[in-house]
Amino acid sequence: MTFVKVRKFAHIFRIRVRVQIAGLLNLSIMSRTADGSMTNVRLLKPIPCYGASYLSSKLQKILHSHRPFIISQSFLDMPAISRWPSHNYFHQFSNHRVEIEVSPHNAPAYGERHESSLGDVMSLLTQSLPFRVYMAQSPLLDQVPQLKEDVKSDLVERILHEGEVYSTATWIGRKSLTPLHHDPRALTNLFVEISGQKEFRLFDPGVQREGLKLGEGIMKNTSSVDVWTTDIGEGWDGTVSAGDGLIIPRGWWHSVRSKGDDLNMSVNWWFKLTEQA
Repeated sequence: MTFVKVRKFAHIFRIRVRVQIAGLLNLSIMSRTADGSMTNVRLLKPIPCYGASYLSSKLQKILHSHRPFIISQSFLDMPAISRWPSHNYFHQFSNHRVEIEVSPHNAPAYGERHESSLGDVMSLLTQSLPFRVYMAQSPLLDQVPQLKEDVKSDLVERILHEGEVYSTATWIGRKSLTPLHHDPRALTNLFVEISGQKEFRLFDPGVQREGLKLGEGIMKNTSSVDVWTTDIGEGWDGTVSAGDGLIIPRGWWHSVRSKGDDLNMSVNWWFKLTEQA
C-alpha cells in the first residue's frame, strides 16, 4: 500500500471516528454546506427509504406512522419523467400565463411574485441568470388539464386513495430554494421528483418554535431561519432524484433546495389522510 493510500484511509478513519463520537454524545459537528462554507449543524438522521415492493403490503401502516419516508425509483412509469425535460415539450403551452418567484441566489426566503408566460419562463431557465427564477407551487395541472395525463402513476393513485386530495402543485426552476415551513396542519404531502435532484431537511412538528423566527398573518407557518446553515435541533435529511417520491407527514417542518445547476421539476399532492378506525 502506497504512502498516499495510507494517508487517505487514515483521513477516512478519523472522519468516521468523529461522526461516531458525535452520534454517541449527541454533539454538533462541523459540516460543509453546498456553497463551500462551514457551519455548525447537529447530526441529521437520514430519511428512511423504501421501494415499491416493500410498500406493497405495508403502505397503510407506514403512512399512518406519521414519519417521513422516501419512495425509491417507484414513479418511473410517470410519463412526465420522459416528456417534461425535453426543451420543446412545453412549447405547445408557451402562451399560458404563470406566476414565478424572482430572488437573489443567496436569498433564504420566498422571492417576489411576478407573472410571465410559460414559454418565457422555460426560455429563462435555459440561461445563466444573476438571479433565481422559480415557478413555485404553481396550479399548472389545473390550468392545463392535458398535463394531468403526464403525472399519472399506479403508485400515486394508490397513495392518494388513502385519503382525500386537497390540491396539487408543480415546481420548475434551477438552484431553487423553499424556506422552512409547514403545510396546512391537516394535510399530508406526496412529493414526486420529475427531473433533477432535490434535498430535503425536515423537522418534527414538536420542534422548538422560539428560535424559528416565524412570520405573521398568512406567513406564520414560515420561518426566516436558514436551516442549511443554522442548527435548530435534530432533524431528518434526504435527497430525491427523478423517479423518487417523498411523503411529508402532516405538520412536519421542511425546507427544500435543488442540487446542482440542472433544470429541476417536481409535482406534489396535498391530501388528508383518512384516519384508521
